[in-house]
Order: sequence, then C-alpha cells, then structure tokens
Amino acid sequence: MRKRNVLIGAISLACLLLIYLPIYQLTHTYQTLQQIHKPASSVKETFRIALISPAIRDLYFKEVESGVQEVAKKQGIMVEVHGGYKGNALEMARDIQKVTSAKVDGIITVGMDDPTFIQAVNQATEGGIPVILIGTDVPSSLRKMYVGSDHVAAGRILGEKVRVDLEKKSSPTVGIIGQSTDQMVAMLRIRGVEQSLASQKSMQVVKQIYDSSEKNGTMQTMSQIHELLNRTSNLDAIVVSKGEELEAVIRVIKQRVGLGKIQIYTFQDVAQLTDVFAQGQVQAVVVDNPRKMGEESIMHLLSWIRGEQLPLPSHIYTDSTLETSTGSRFRNEEH
Repeated sequence: MRKRNVLIGAISLACLLLIYLPIYQLTHTYQTLQQIHKPASSVKETFRIALISPAIRDLYFKEVESGVQEVAKKQGIMVEVHGGYKGNALEMARDIQKVTSAKVDGIITVGMDDPTFIQAVNQATEGGIPVILIGTDVPSSLRKMYVGSDHVAAGRILGEKVRVDLEKKSSPTVGIIGQSTDQMVAMLRIRGVEQSLASQKSMQVVKQIYDSSEKNGTMQTMSQIHELLNRTSNLDAIVVSKGEELEAVIRVIKQRVGLGKIQIYTFQDVAQLTDVFAQGQVQAVVVDNPRKMGEESIMHLLSWIRGEQLPLPSHIYTDSTLETSTGSRFRNEEH
C-alpha cells in the first residue's frame, strides 16, 4: 500500500512538472522579448539642433534664441548657436553647410532670398536634415516650415492705424519707403499697408521704392527720403517698411521740416521702442514676437524629428502687436 502511494505521488509530480515547464518557458520567452522591444522613450535622446543667426549680437535674435533655449532645456536637447556679424547670405550659407556636414539633427535659421542661401538649405534637406525658417520665409526653398509674422497682415495693422489717424484730414498724403530687393519682408508689409489705405479714397499715397545695397545703406536711405520729400511738399505721414531705415528717415525729416510735422510709422523690434516713443519720433510701431518664433520653431522641429508630426504645416504665423506713442496695444493673434 505504501509503495502504491509513493508511485502515485511520483506520477503526480511528473505530471505537474510536464505542465509547469512549458508554461515557465513561455513566460520566460515573453519577458525576454518584452526587454528586447522595450520602447525607445526610455532611452535618453541626444538630438543636436543648430540655431544659425545672421547677427548673433542682435537683440531681436537674442529673443529668438531665448525661446529656443527655453524649450530645449525642458526637452533635454542640445542647441548649438552659430552665426556671424555681417548678416549676409554667403556667411549664412557657409554656416548651414558646416552644420550639415557635422550631421546635426535639425536647423533653425532666418530665411534669405538668395541663390547661395537657398542652395545650402536645399542641400541640408536633401541630406535628411530638416530646416525651419524664422522671421523671413523663402517658399522657393526646400525648407520644411516657416515660423514668424504674417508680414502682409502686419502691414494691414499699421495701415489701418495710419488711416484712422488721418481720417479727419480732407486730403491727406502718405509716403511709403521700402527696398524693392526685400521681397520677403518689406514689399509684403507695403502691400498690407496699401490694402488698408485703399479704403480712404481721398488719401494720396506716394511710394519711394528703391534698390538697396550693403554699402552706404544709411546714405542711400537718406537720399531716398530727400527724393520723396522733393516729390511732395505736403506729406502728412510716412511709413517706413524696415526699422533699420528709421534712423536715416528721422535724420532727414528733422533737417528738412522738423519732427512733429510729419507722422512716422514703422516696423521694429521691441528693444528700441522705449527710445523712439520717449523722444516723440514715431506714432506707432508694429512689433514681432521673436521669442514665440523660437519656441514654436524648435517644438515643431522636434515633432518632425521624432516622427510625431508628418508632414509639418507649411507655416505657423506668430502674433504681431501694434505699439503706439500713447501706450495703446493692438495684437494680431497668430494663426
């Protein structure tokens, strides 16, 4: 009887082992596969983003850089800042080629409508490195996306301010000055200004559009303002399409007619607003949001690199704000 019980026990143990061993092997295999296919998110990302500036000491670009670095810090991403001081297309193209050769994961830079610059952007894109342009768009390039102001809409904001300020005058005259070579910013802003002024039928608009050159830019602008004033003796207001031209414009008006005789409107960066308003030099300025440009550009770039957003939208417009000498603010929200 005892032998029988031992035999039954041995048989039962053998059956249990036969059942347990396959289950153990299956469980062990499953756990091993789970470790092999563990999600990549547990691995620390080491993306390298290149931020290229046309002028690394420029206050406008410093705001862009702050926006980029703030997001990068939160994401644990490394950002390499490149750039020079001349701000020309050749220098920018060389920087793009340099970081492309260094195999960065993505590039953020200001757009330039120049064949050398466009070629560098296209080479980076064709090499698998996404490029996002900020502030100035170059749609003819292979850039992945543009992040920045809608310059036509910004022009409409300023044009509407001019129209309202002069609507009580019987037949006001407005001068507009801009560089024909700057098709990506200046001419778009001027188009927006003209769209807003078109509703004021009694208003006369006189444009002084000229070709710009890198040499003697201030003298060239001053010459164009003299020409504009020679063409009309009763100018009520002037719209300056680029903030960098403002100093030359103010200098000539001060010499010719005196400040306060002609109302001045322009587009400019935030850092210079306090001075021009305090001195009573301008009535209104449309301001971009460079920090927001930086934030949006790197967030969308990372989305592309991680495969979270394919394809990227063609453009993201950041908001523009109209700042006036009276302290009023009017915002054109991003869209």
